[in-house]
Amino acid sequence: MTLARKRTSSTSGKEELTILPPRRITQRTRWILLILLLTAVLLYVNGPLSRRHVVVISSTYYANSRSITNNTVVVLFNSYKRWYLEKPLLCVSRNATHEKRSLAHVQHAFEPIGICRWTAFVAHCPTVHQPSSFELSTAQYFQSSAELPLRLPYQRKVDVVACFSPLFYNERWQLLVNTLEIYRQYGVGVQAYYVQSMLTEIMDLLKLYQKAGYVEIELWPMLSLGQHFEQEMGYSPNSELDFRNQASAHTDCLLKYKDAAKFIITSDIDDVLFPRLGETYIEEFMKLSRDNPFAAGFLYNRYKTEVTTAMRPEHFSLSGLIESAEIHDEWADGKSVYNPERVFTAWIHWPGLTHSSQHKMHLVSSHKNIMVHLRKWKMDSDAPAALRQKTKSVSGRSAKHFDVFDLRIRDLISPSKTRQLQAEFNRTYAQTEEFKKLPVTVRYYPLIADCYQKTFYDKLMKPDSCPGPINCFLPPMPDVRCSIAKANFIFNKVHEGLFVHYAQQARFVTHKDGCNMLP
Repeated sequence: MTLARKRTSSTSGKEELTILPPRRITQRTRWILLILLLTAVLLYVNGPLSRRHVVVISSTYYANSRSITNNTVVVLFNSYKRWYLEKPLLCVSRNATHEKRSLAHVQHAFEPIGICRWTAFVAHCPTVHQPSSFELSTAQYFQSSAELPLRLPYQRKVDVVACFSPLFYNERWQLLVNTLEIYRQYGVGVQAYYVQSMLTEIMDLLKLYQKAGYVEIELWPMLSLGQHFEQEMGYSPNSELDFRNQASAHTDCLLKYKDAAKFIITSDIDDVLFPRLGETYIEEFMKLSRDNPFAAGFLYNRYKTEVTTAMRPEHFSLSGLIESAEIHDEWADGKSVYNPERVFTAWIHWPGLTHSSQHKMHLVSSHKNIMVHLRKWKMDSDAPAALRQKTKSVSGRSAKHFDVFDLRIRDLISPSKTRQLQAEFNRTYAQTEEFKKLPVTVRYYPLIADCYQKTFYDKLMKPDSCPGPINCFLPPMPDVRCSIAKANFIFNKVHEGLFVHYAQQARFVTHKDGCNMLP
């Protein structure tokens, strides 16, 4: 700062202004200013440090695991993406004879999405053997804590599990049936469907597969911090988690099934893999594992595929849908099959964290196999005639040739195998009352596709805000029955700087005016 001083001239008797030289800033003042600047940056980057909200998705206890240290709880949670607590997170576990306090090792489950404010985390917590209670606290404020419900990992041993992205406003039963049957008949032991909302008639069919042991239905309710906290923050965490918090669902599924399965497929339900290197999925994955002994998993290229199918269940043909497929020379980011002993967290395209740096994903050559991405659909009210015409063109030598690879659907699955899929479907589910009652009208799909196109794809997948269907306007639909995942979220105040939330009483609620994405 420059200072000025007035003085009276000896010759003129008038006051004159003398400019003094600038005062030098001391070293102590410089340090104080630097500390103030760093504090301001931390406040800006981390948000208000006075309040940190943690929403727990699951707390899984591993007593004896193939890939996680014995007697460990892994907590999967959502929170503001830049992790900062004044004191470390503390895990408190107890059984009948012992108590253990351990510091949690907190990591991002995957690289946070830049434009989204919230993300997923995992916390490793060493525990006592067979804990009867488990709590989160902080190293300073251990007198207050949040007790969390524990779950055990899935116990039944299966060769392959499929973990799908959360379903919302789900109405395209033709796609669901196609995936259910292909994955079931090629050897997926458990198909895990995370459901936020789905037409009730489709849910009734899915429950038949669940009853038979092929499917696990996982409720995926919208998060809720409560009106007070969300008004204080100025937003809902749902709007700041990309694509309905899908990566949290993928990681939750991997954590649940990692000790039960030899391989885990992670994808959307419109990504379909036909095994070409073996008769079943396990044969293909074992062959790839023998050829690539250090692989953490296998990444399959995807190519956009167009199919034609029927609107009405009485006209639906599984074999006709498959044989109608036209594989386009339009590459999309690959989807993965994980070795769960080597992968700790999952994202939609590749792993977030692996257990060892020596294990890398192996890209499967498109000449060996691909995933078909059933992106383009033609819904035909007179499907049988349309399918017969399309099947004729696909099975003949006049089918479209692609520059990158010469693959037609018959190269991925033989006509005889397609007929076997159809025969098994006819024998098991095609004649059920639940299948016959499936809806015949498409309402939501065009609205969602248009919204995603405008907000995501037209912007070259660089959206202006955190992407997801919560940004889409989807009006109520009178007389449409929808099963919506709901839960009661409660919270514990550990101290003024940490609030831990988790869901209780998760259930499906049936609405008669369509689906919604309200907490």
